[in-house]
Amino acid sequence: MVNCVSSCDKRFLETSITVKDDDEPAVTTEDVPYERAPAQVFRIRFHPQGNKDSNKDFCFFQVFPITHVNNYKVKFHVYNNKGEELSLTVYQGNQQLNGYFEYVRRDYLLQHIAPEDEVYLNIKLTVFTEPVTRTGFYSNVKDEVIVDDVGKDLEDLFNNPKFTDFKIKCKNGNTTKSLDVHRSIISSRSAFFKAMLSDHTRESKEGQVVFDDIDYTVLYELLRFLYTGRAPNADKMASDLLALADRFQVNVLKKIAEKSMKKMMSVKNVCATLTMADLYSANELKDEALNFIADNSTEVVKTEGWQSMLKNHSRLLTDVIVKMNDSSRMEPLPKRLRKS
Repeated sequence: MVNCVSSCDKRFLETSITVKDDDEPAVTTEDVPYERAPAQVFRIRFHPQGNKDSNKDFCFFQVFPITHVNNYKVKFHVYNNKGEELSLTVYQGNQQLNGYFEYVRRDYLLQHIAPEDEVYLNIKLTVFTEPVTRTGFYSNVKDEVIVDDVGKDLEDLFNNPKFTDFKIKCKNGNTTKSLDVHRSIISSRSAFFKAMLSDHTRESKEGQVVFDDIDYTVLYELLRFLYTGRAPNADKMASDLLALADRFQVNVLKKIAEKSMKKMMSVKNVCATLTMADLYSANELKDEALNFIADNSTEVVKTEGWQSMLKNHSRLLTDVIVKMNDSSRMEPLPKRLRKS
């Protein structure tokens, strides 16, 4: 990724990559060792204002080897912050510098990366090597893939109360229901439980804790994630899991819940999503919701969710206005509100 492209005054930005031979031979031999091809090193350069006065209105992307390479093939893919790929042209003229070039008009590039002023560069690099023939005695024995399904074993452990040493009680409709768990597992996966299960706490001494404000089904899903690293029902209870993951400091589950909420975002629920993202410091989700409102403001301001947000979380309106008045927007939010 390249930041602040429009203001970059350097002649070029560069980095290096190393291509290693990680392929295994088609057949194996005990008598003749397999010799890998030497690593190939390439340099990648981005020329934000061309490489000479005559082409300063263009941005160039360059790749060239700094070790010996017989043959290679390159293709650049350039994206803006929204994930949209920008069109490049392969340079085929005479070039003072060596290597492979693609270019794009500078004004076209800056227009399509505004306002973030960021370029994301992906390179597909293929190195061709000469075939190698070796002789020897080859084994017909194939490698056997051995799988250790620890996730399934841990889920079975979670569902079996044997050997558990702690109880978590929670709300189940009008009653209370218990979940039997292992202190060592939940404390190693959650900073909240780690602090709660310290030797000096009441919960640790009593061997149980009561959460009368948490629904059983949501807590079950969080605890299953602590055991297995899986959350199969994340889409169904994304908002509840976001709140619970934040409370119990389970960051990966929080990211999974954010992803589900992004996927299900709509005109009807975006204001509620923004409110939750702000409440639980889910910054990526919050930015996604602000962008959604900015892009669909005419419809969003007509919803009950918008009215509720104005009434109960009015300070978020400032964030919306800032996003709407971004230079990439055609019309400021206050004007759109008057129209609606």
